[in-house]
Amino acid sequence: MRLFRITLAPVLGAAGLAVAGLLTAPAHAAGPATSLAAAPADLPTYICRRDLPRPPVYPPIIFGSDCQAGNGAPTEGVVSERVRIIVPWERPWICEHATAIPEDEDGGARVIGHDCFPEF
Repeated sequence: MRLFRITLAPVLGAAGLAVAGLLTAPAHAAGPATSLAAAPADLPTYICRRDLPRPPVYPPIIFGSDCQAGNGAPTEGVVSERVRIIVPWERPWICEHATAIPEDEDGGARVIGHDCFPEF
């Protein structure tokens, strides 16, 4: 038994559907927003062996442990520019800024990335 089935075709007609399609076409043709563009390859990068539990906040915070710095990323201190953080089993994250804390004498660091989004 069908309760209700509403379709827009009888309401709008063919001309109305064509206009609706034209109105949405420019949004699809424009492509992704500039904030979702691929990050440059020369971003300071942290490659972490483990990720630590993180709070369910938005935008996400990334906690990496036993991280190796690359592309000029410091092993200690605050990074006030965009950074890439790679943690196991996930796609790379791009963070607006991060903090690196020395973890061991082998050069590993614990990294906390703030305002992070997955890299596409």
